[in-house]
Amino acid sequence: MRHTPHNDTTTPTTRHHDQSSKPKRTTLSYGPICAQQTRRIANAHAARWNFLLTSSDGTLVEASTKSYTPTAAIEHITRLRHTTCVFPHCQMPSERCDLDHGLAFHKGGPTSVANLAPLCRRHHNAKTHGHWDLHRNEDTIHWTSNRTGHHYDTTETRYQPTPTTG
Repeated sequence: MRHTPHNDTTTPTTRHHDQSSKPKRTTLSYGPICAQQTRRIANAHAARWNFLLTSSDGTLVEASTKSYTPTAAIEHITRLRHTTCVFPHCQMPSERCDLDHGLAFHKGGPTSVANLAPLCRRHHNAKTHGHWDLHRNEDTIHWTSNRTGHHYDTTETRYQPTPTTG
């Protein structure tokens, strides 16, 4: 059985837009490598990389993959954030939905928790065929009907905090 290379790369948010070749990315097995090395390896045929964006204290801010298909972790977190289809008033459980790229993958949309959301097949097709547009603003998804111009908003699932006794 042939294995595909798999690496996790972290980039602090303070250096996220820096295109220099100063060492700043870290692979879990090898330590810091420069931006040029990271780009060369990330674009290698059959390599699979997960990009982990961290705050300056190392806290995970975002995770994405270079491939169209989300990792199990990205899929799990996305379905926890949205327990039903994100189309307004649809109650289809997220486990029975497709994971849709809000910004299409072929247009540069990342396969990340921030860009994925569950859509049942009916609403996924309606979006894909241009009947509805969606735009994201943090945890709110803004829907606009291209036929009527009506607007709707949906938000992430809100979990009730567990009461603590003290």
